[in-house]
This record gives sequence, structure tokens and C-alpha cells, in this order.
Amino acid sequence: MSEYMWNVMLVVGTWAGIFAALYAVWMQNNNERLLTSVQLFLQLAQQFDSDEMERKRVALAKALLKNPKDVEIDDTVLSFFENVAYLIRRGLLEDGMSWNFFSLDVIFLHHASTHYIQHMRQKFNAQDLFQEFETLALRWQGKPYKNITVNESTTTEFLRWSSRMTPEESF
Repeated sequence: MSEYMWNVMLVVGTWAGIFAALYAVWMQNNNERLLTSVQLFLQLAQQFDSDEMERKRVALAKALLKNPKDVEIDDTVLSFFENVAYLIRRGLLEDGMSWNFFSLDVIFLHHASTHYIQHMRQKFNAQDLFQEFETLALRWQGKPYKNITVNESTTTEFLRWSSRMTPEESF
């Protein structure tokens, strides 16, 4: 074999090695990103299931059941979902895993709190308040494989369930 062919094979082999190394780094980066996303999801799920957040979710559901047009509510839960939505949009939190865990809360709480969101946007002249939350709720509501019906009746039922109330205990 000629020296020229050896040089061609050496160059091709070198480039193949470089591409293989780059691919390995890319795969490792993707795996690390997924692992980080899962860890972040687990932290958020733990926060969402904490006693403090459960009290806030129950209080919000009761407030929205008692007076659906109330604008004096604790929006901690809505802010939590605003942050979750932002992380999903940025690709820092995996959408499918988050949808599986948070979708009903995001969809129904958005529907139940639309008046509050509009009020806050007008009050502060900031049309982007809760925009991430709203965009995520509407996108998730449109997912074809969960077939979630969102209306006043289903939202009220969700709020009753979230508030741990029976229909007889309704306001």
C-alpha cells in the first residue's frame, strides 16, 4: 500500500475518532441533562406534595369554591405552576413527566383562576403575569390522549376534590 493511502487512512481514522468522541460527549451531555431534569422534577414533586403546599392547595380550592370571582387569594400555587411552566419551556424540566404529575392541577386551577389572572394583569398593567402558566395549561388541555373536559362542572368537581370536600359540604 502506498504512503498516500496510509495518510488517507490515517486522516479518515482520525476524523472518525474525533466524530466518535464528539458523539460520546453529546450522548453523555444528553444523559446528564435528563438526569438533572429528573432530579429537578423529583424536588418539585416533593415540594408540591409537602404539607405546606397541600395546605395552600386546599385553601386555594376552598377559596375558589366559596367565591369563584374572589381576587384576594393566595397565589402561591399559581406561582409554583408559573415556575414549573417556565422550566418546561426552557427544556430544563421534561414535559411528559411533568404532564403526568401536574396536568390536572394545572389545567383546572388555570380554568378556575382565570378571573384572578385577568385582574392581576389589569391591576399591574402587566399582560405577561402568569403567561407561562396559562400557555402551559392551554397546551396541556389540548393534548389529544388525555381527553380532559374542562367546564364549570368539571372544574367545580376538581376543586371539591382538591379541597377534600364532599358535594354536601359545598358552599
